[in-house]
Amino acid sequence: MISFSGQIGRVDYNGPTETRYHIWENPELLMQYTLNKEKTEVKGNYYMANLSYQRKFSKEGHVLNALIFYSMWEGDRNEFNNDYKTSGEWESLLPEPDRDRRLRNEDKQEIRIKVDYSLPLDSLSQIDAGYQSNLKPMNSNQKFEAWNPTTNAWAEDLYYKDNLFFYNNIHAFYATYKGQFRQFEYQAGLRAEYTDRVLDQKILDKTYRYDKLDFFPSASVSRQFSNDRQLQFSYSRRINRPNEQFLNPQPMYSDKN
Repeated sequence: MISFSGQIGRVDYNGPTETRYHIWENPELLMQYTLNKEKTEVKGNYYMANLSYQRKFSKEGHVLNALIFYSMWEGDRNEFNNDYKTSGEWESLLPEPDRDRRLRNEDKQEIRIKVDYSLPLDSLSQIDAGYQSNLKPMNSNQKFEAWNPTTNAWAEDLYYKDNLFFYNNIHAFYATYKGQFRQFEYQAGLRAEYTDRVLDQKILDKTYRYDKLDFFPSASVSRQFSNDRQLQFSYSRRINRPNEQFLNPQPMYSDKN
């Protein structure tokens, strides 16, 4: 059986937020009050497509599943900040706020390829195996600007300028065996993952490459008791991979408050 689905859409989001800051280091000193008004704009288009295939064999539980998934996002995410120095009643003390904005344009893609195969050996045991690839290329451009009341124009701060190409491709194979011995059910498996990652920082003119093969074993033993009670022991190894924001050596601007 083959099935296909797709989706095309557009995002147009405008979300204002207001935050009040009451800051002091010593209660006897003059307290500082700041009112921050931020607006976030997200505008862009997205595309998704999904193709799946399933083959069932004559033996019960003997099945092959395959999936190809594609998605793409291209658009802008802009943040506008206005900081007002205020009194304790949150009334502005200055005629103009401190204004800055971060303008970010990006396009992201994701491609997933997955194949799963299940083969029952008998009524109590089964072998599962599969392959999966997850490909994530992206391009990102960013600039930071502050309002200059003297020139009455936006001035770019090159310290926070960013131009980045990044991809993180992961290819994985796995196999598991599960069975039963008397009243105990058990399962053992191994997953091998190859990571191919590149971060191309165009502002710094540096390219950071990383590739590594990791192995992730897993095992579990369980016993089912009456009254829907179960005792289980399990072991698995996992990894948390950082995204491009944590790997990017270029400084990232955050609200100064």
